[in-house]
Amino acid sequence: MLYFLTQILILNGMAVPMNSNPIPDRILFSLREPHQVAVSHLKSEKHHAYQPLKRIAFDEKMPLKTRWKSLMLLSEVYGSQSLPELEQAITHKAWFMRSAGLTALEKINQAKAKEFAFLKLKDDPSLLVRMKALELLKDSSNKDVKELMWKKIHSPDSFHQSRGLWIRQDLAQVLLKSAEIKDLKKWVKLLHDSESGVQVIAALALKKIGSNSNDESMDLSVLKKRYPLQKTL
Repeated sequence: MLYFLTQILILNGMAVPMNSNPIPDRILFSLREPHQVAVSHLKSEKHHAYQPLKRIAFDEKMPLKTRWKSLMLLSEVYGSQSLPELEQAITHKAWFMRSAGLTALEKINQAKAKEFAFLKLKDDPSLLVRMKALELLKDSSNKDVKELMWKKIHSPDSFHQSRGLWIRQDLAQVLLKSAEIKDLKKWVKLLHDSESGVQVIAALALKKIGSNSNDESMDLSVLKKRYPLQKTL
């Protein structure tokens, strides 16, 4: 089959690099199958598929979709055996590989995935990777994670040309679930934020932690008068 495909490419004037160890056709065909079908096929090839999947995942000449799927399959078929490749992906120069690494790692080792997610939320240069990291951390009750989320709401990389990015609302939404009276000043600051979406979430938090939350108004102008930014709370 490989010989036949090579001849077609040559006849059409396309250069075909010589490879002494080509990817087996059956592995390439599996990547075209629906996910669960591919998993089933590759499990039957378990003794032969690891290196080909690894090569595909890190081959910059391969389509992004193929590389992503290859990494997902590598983790699902081989489990913890694929940890070195997943950690390599999480520190890769390409943002989509870092995101894929987090996604795959979550399925086989949630604790380790959250450790990496904390680091990625803290300072990954890609907004999409930081959003993926936040997704992994959204149910965390860890104090350090919560403090980082508060910090990231006001972090420069959560803005573009002074305009807040969507991740700020996502961060506030996660923090809303565990809103406490001790964070009152932080929520008041967000109530007076420049982004209307953030203000609305802050209003929900203040209603949740207010002294008479059942009667707490959701009118932003009313709340801003009740909780002025400069007032000592």
